[in-house]
Amino acid sequence: MMADKTRVAPEGNQKGRRRALAWAAVFFLVVFVLPAAGLWLLTERFEASAETAREAECRKKARELVMRLRSALDRNVVITEKLGLFRHSVVSERRGRQLDAASAGRHDEALRRIFPRDTQIHWFDASDRLIAIPGRPLPPGQRAWQAFLKAARDDEKTLTTGEMTLAQGFLKKTFGGIATLNYLRRSRALATEVFIRGKLHSIAVITFNSRRADPSTPVKRRLGSCIFIAPLYKAKQDWELERAMRMLSGPETAVGGIRQTTGEGPAAEPLSPGMLHGLWELLEKGQSVYSSEEWFVYSQVYDKDTDLMLTVAIRFPEKSQWITTATIASRAGLVGGVLAAGLALFLLGSGWWRPRVSLEKKFKIAAAALTLPSLLAMTLLGFEHLNRLSQSRTDNLLKQLESNLCGIEQRLASELGRLESELLAMVNHLTPAAVSSEAEFDELLAPFRNFGLSRAVVVFRDGRSYEYHLADSRASWGILDAIGKRTMEYYGFKPPKRPNERPFPPEFEILFPKQGFTGQARTMFNRLNPIQFANQSTVIFQTFLRSQIDNRPLGFFSAHFDHLNLNAKIMERALNDLRRCGASLAAIGDIPATPFFTGTNAALRKILDLVRFTSQNVQTTQEIRNRQWLVRARPLKGIDAAGISLVRADLKDPSWPATAAILSMVVCGGVLASFWAVNRLRSLLIEPLSALLEAVKRVEGGDYRTRMMSTADDELGVLIRRLAVLIQGLRHKARMTPFLRADLVESAAAHTPDAGRRQQLTVLFAGLRGFGSIEAQLQPEEAMGLMSRYLGLCETAVKRHGGDIDKFIGDTAMAIFREQPGSHPAGLRAARAAIEIGLGMDRWMADDAAFAGVQLRHGVGFASGTPVLGHIGSLRKRLDATVIGDTVNLAARLEKLAGRDANPRILTTASTIAGLEADILPVATSIQSVRGRQESVEVIGIRRPDDA
Repeated sequence: MMADKTRVAPEGNQKGRRRALAWAAVFFLVVFVLPAAGLWLLTERFEASAETAREAECRKKARELVMRLRSALDRNVVITEKLGLFRHSVVSERRGRQLDAASAGRHDEALRRIFPRDTQIHWFDASDRLIAIPGRPLPPGQRAWQAFLKAARDDEKTLTTGEMTLAQGFLKKTFGGIATLNYLRRSRALATEVFIRGKLHSIAVITFNSRRADPSTPVKRRLGSCIFIAPLYKAKQDWELERAMRMLSGPETAVGGIRQTTGEGPAAEPLSPGMLHGLWELLEKGQSVYSSEEWFVYSQVYDKDTDLMLTVAIRFPEKSQWITTATIASRAGLVGGVLAAGLALFLLGSGWWRPRVSLEKKFKIAAAALTLPSLLAMTLLGFEHLNRLSQSRTDNLLKQLESNLCGIEQRLASELGRLESELLAMVNHLTPAAVSSEAEFDELLAPFRNFGLSRAVVVFRDGRSYEYHLADSRASWGILDAIGKRTMEYYGFKPPKRPNERPFPPEFEILFPKQGFTGQARTMFNRLNPIQFANQSTVIFQTFLRSQIDNRPLGFFSAHFDHLNLNAKIMERALNDLRRCGASLAAIGDIPATPFFTGTNAALRKILDLVRFTSQNVQTTQEIRNRQWLVRARPLKGIDAAGISLVRADLKDPSWPATAAILSMVVCGGVLASFWAVNRLRSLLIEPLSALLEAVKRVEGGDYRTRMMSTADDELGVLIRRLAVLIQGLRHKARMTPFLRADLVESAAAHTPDAGRRQQLTVLFAGLRGFGSIEAQLQPEEAMGLMSRYLGLCETAVKRHGGDIDKFIGDTAMAIFREQPGSHPAGLRAARAAIEIGLGMDRWMADDAAFAGVQLRHGVGFASGTPVLGHIGSLRKRLDATVIGDTVNLAARLEKLAGRDANPRILTTASTIAGLEADILPVATSIQSVRGRQESVEVIGIRRPDDA
């Protein structure tokens, strides 16, 4: 039997051990393995999110670099930048002196070292006369060159009719019939491409103005001018790309390009020719992005030359050190924690390890095992959520910026509609009877001149016609003018013949079908229609003038607006309206003399130029005046301009409540870990709080000598130090309590001020006589000391006989004596106090040698009655208690009479001392009445029986 028992016991132990191991394995799987796997996935998601953000940053930088590369490939921009530096050097060298032949020759030679030798450079002095360069003949047609310079550089209003005619002829002869004067005026700010005898050139008009020494000088002085014409057709192929490669490539960036036809092109490391060939094949398959371990590569076909592929490479930024460290530490902690927990559970389940630990320690271990994974998971989720929240905020801000830019386009459309409405309203007043001269016609068109109105004509059925022209349009005749006149003739009107009119080209007769007025033609009326032909850009408005009675056509009206000037005006209106709404906007376009660009920041100007010349969208972050701004810029639809919108990127995100919710979840998880910190919290919080409570009890008992000190920097230390300051304040207030009236202290403690009541009491006034004449002979501190000593004497006597000082009024003290149970009557106590004041004055005068030969007199008056007693003022600011009424006035009058005109020093009324003890003797007076009282009162003096 014993042998059987010894065999059964091990079997039972084995089953229990296997059961314990099974539960330990389940516990290990549920509590440790599954959470650890979830946390591992979270670390991978967090790392992937950071990597995606890093790649997105590289993609944005690559797009910006491509746009800068495209801008650097614009030959006109490159030439303009070089000419700008050249102009600056000329102005610096001249120092306010005008150009002459010698200086022009030096600068001409310097400029030809930069550009090809056969570049045409024509120099003009300050009076716009051609300068003869030594060794270089003057060009033929000097007057024509001078007229062209003035027409291209200055406003047409400054030119005479002869100069304008000469400039137009020179323009047609040199540049052909396609280039217009308005187009060539762009060369004042930007080098402009033109064809001369079928070959491509670049022209720029340079004006050298002296720098203003005095900022108040309104106009700069002109030193001279220059017309620059460079032969672009002789330039080396891809010279712009080579220049851009040298300018934009660096340790972190590389640019290059390759031509499909030749398979060649410049490129910087690491962009090798073989790599560019492979990138071209990927681009043909639709893949524009290639990433290596170190570089992010982006390719794009150049839209102005489809044979050229542009490629940029951005070096990947180094991974964030804290992200890498946090990921490695989290994964190492997960692996180590799971392995340690598994080993511990196996040893516990098998029974090989039975640690002797207290229940408190077991609880701490369990709380830590359950809390730390949750806290780690919440932390990783919080980081991921913050990352998404930041991206979401950026997307919302970009939508807001896009909305602002769309607002500009919508305002442009609405401004065009408003202009159409104003034109239609004007046409309704344009009747044969209303217009009888060109002056009246010009007056009707006056509101539209600011919108770029260049030509307008009205033709009536009776043959009358009136025209409006700008100064430079009278001598010109373009294809759009021919189409406008043919339109009027097509509908039966007879427009006037112009002196410079040319025949209508027969190839455009297709625009006027023989079947007459069609539905498509109707769309050309009563609305603004933009028309572009070659370099001419205009907006046409045409309509019939109809009778109000039978709707019969009475005439025909046609108006031409300069497209660029019209866009400038409506853009100015649109931007002003949107800025008044709080939007941060600016725009820049190929529009001469437009004031609507208000951006003075150089970085913003570069972004606008980049967008304008590349026609690509840009969104980036820019620092302006030490603040971060999110910027979005893109070409504007319906106008040759680029718009930019800005919004603060450093403002607080309004969606942070979601983040607070995540942090609350982390706090809830931290509650589980609070059990682990109970003992530590007791030493840090409970013990200081107990000492704090003991100190509060002592202060509550009136012991203000308690001293409290703390050197801790936490909130509890701050609380202890502030409580110490509070106790010090209470200590100071306690020292002031004896100097306050008891009723004031009680009322302040009870927070119940007395609204007022009548009470039987005696009012006493005591004051000095002739103090003003004595005070004039004393120093200020001596005068104040004298008066304070007298008032102190009064206070001592009043308090000794149970009275209260109500207030001090200059050299007078006011006191009140209340009826107190078990004490002498108030009138008797007041009389005794008055007598004591007199005795004190006598002793003072006798003892003080400073008053030898000088008698400082005083007077005391008191009366009994039922005056009103109460509090006046504010309990929170200043509270005072006083008495008012006839009794107070009587006592004050008696005090003024006492000690004057042989009156006793102490005066009162007979009713006040009636029935008092025999130690107060009355003294008759000759006072018959008291000022301010209608009824009579018996005034008597008092003295002690032993007084003489």
